Order: sequence, then C-alpha cells, then structure tokens
Amino acid sequence: MAEISLPWGGSITGDAGPYTDDQWSDVWRQLFTRDRTLEGVLPDYLNEFVVTNPAGLTIRVASGGAVIDGKFYRNTANVDFAGAAPGGGSNFYTVVAHKDFAAQTVRLSLLGPDVVSPPAVTQADGVDWEVAIYTVEITSGSVVTLTDVRVYCHFNTNVSTAMLEDGAVTTPKLPDGAVTAAKITDGAGSGVDADLLDGLEGAAYTNTLSTLAASSDITLTNSAVLIPGMSVVLTTGNYLVVASVPMIVSGSSGQYADINLQCFLDAVLQFGEGDDQDDIDASGRSRKVTMSFVWRVIVTGSQTLQLRASTAAGSTAAVDTSWQVDKAYALKV
Repeated sequence: MAEISLPWGGSITGDAGPYTDDQWSDVWRQLFTRDRTLEGVLPDYLNEFVVTNPAGLTIRVASGGAVIDGKFYRNTANVDFAGAAPGGGSNFYTVVAHKDFAAQTVRLSLLGPDVVSPPAVTQADGVDWEVAIYTVEITSGSVVTLTDVRVYCHFNTNVSTAMLEDGAVTTPKLPDGAVTAAKITDGAGSGVDADLLDGLEGAAYTNTLSTLAASSDITLTNSAVLIPGMSVVLTTGNYLVVASVPMIVSGSSGQYADINLQCFLDAVLQFGEGDDQDDIDASGRSRKVTMSFVWRVIVTGSQTLQLRASTAAGSTAAVDTSWQVDKAYALKV
C-alpha cells in the first residue's frame, strides 16, 4: 500500500485496523527520531540512563526512558554490569539499549570486552537493533573511563523562530563553536552590529573639540552681547566649555568695571559665569584682565552655544575685548 493513515475505528472501512506492532513502531520511530541508528534516549525523563562507576569495576546505568527503533522502553531502577581489567592494555565496552525482535523486548546490555576499541552496535532490521548509550574503557590498572555517546530523541520537525519561547536558548545550551562567524550577519537591522559598542559607532566615543575664536572686538555694555566669532553649533552630548577671554579696561583714576562672561545654549543662560571687578589706579593706565571660566553643558539634538559678555550696572570704566587672543573650546566628553 502506497498510502496509509492511522488510527481509525473499526476494521473494515478505509484505513481501519487492526494494526501490527510494526506499523505502530514505524509511527513512533518516524515521529520521535530523525536518525534511528543514533537516537533513542528521552531527555529529562527519570535519570536519562546516565552511566557511572560507583565502585571497583562496576558499570552502573541509571533509570531512564527511550524510543529504540520505534519501541518505547522504560527502566525505573539502576542496572549494574561487571567489567574486567585485562592483564595488559585496556578492555573496551559499549553500553547499549538492545531491541530483540524474537524476544519482543528492549533491555540494557553491555557489549564486550574488546581489546582494540568499543564494540560496534548491531542493527539488523527484524533481528536485533542496538543504540549506543556509553562507551567504557578499563585499563590493566583498573582505571575506568566513561564516555557519553547518548543522542536524544528529536521530534521529527523543523523548529522555526516563532516556536522558540523568549529566553529558551541560553548560553549553556550552545555548544562551543556552534555559532560560527560565517553564520553571523553583521550590519544595520541584523541585531548583531559587531562593529558597534552599545549600538553606537566608535566616533560616538571620541572626544570632539570645537574651537570658538573671536573675529572682532566689541565694547561691553550692560546687556550681554555675543563676542563676534565665539559661537558654535553642537550636537547631542555632554561638553566641557573652557574660555579664556582677555579684555582691556580703560578710564580715569577711581573708575571701575564689573565684568561678566556668560555661556548661552540656544539663547538660554547656563549656570555659572566668569566675574571680575577692576579699578583704574591713580596712574590712570589701562588694565588688561583675562576672564576665564569652565562650564559643563548638556546638548540635546543640535543647539547653538554662544559666549556673551557685559558690564554690570554702575560700571564707569570702558571695557573692550581683545579679539586676537580671545579663545574658547567645547570638548565633548
């Protein structure tokens, strides 16, 4: 029969039974194993047939469940086998789940010893079918080495991304080397962006220095006025603004000037300012003073930073900037 479906009720209509044990075995094998020559152990079922060496040369197989070539098998107790140490070299064994067609059983079994390598399993359809669980080496010095060769059952389907629950794939479940460089697609939208740090290009972590240099002089008044040339457009980030602005105070003996140097961001005055009070001495000679200050400003988007200067009300001396040496720097940090 080329086509079959099951199970159905009755025994006459369509694909109704009775069904043979081979038909049921085929269903289970096709559903729960993708490679019947290797797979069988059921994950997270009892103790998964873990093999240990509790003492001496005893080889102990813990409880577990399996689907061996379509036959369900369960063992709820430990099964012990006796190994033997050779006079020289090593004895090799293979712990298997053995499906015996004639006896109609699945049982744990120990193959060996073999003095060269772990014995190969027998897989003869209709006669015997063995699936390896562990291999064992016993040296002449009675040293027992156990090697896990279990391959778990895999439901015979393809797993799509949508079938994975959030957090289902954890780091311990990824074998070393499972994700190769060739399987990682870098670039925008990939979610990898290996060339970025916290999603940002390297330039975002580079200190950017903007220079504000005066281009001409002004005479200060009681209103804060932009020092020509001392303006710059900044982009998002934190900045230290450092200013050094020499000024010339002139007048006659007894006059004074109260000078203010201020920082504005999009015309909004920032906290802190440079302040200096200077008196003209008895000689009446002009004085040169340097206004220095450091601001910390936070820029959002694109904003214009300006340095402005003024004299306080009541100042009587004249104050002029000295543009050739007026400098300020905005350092992105």
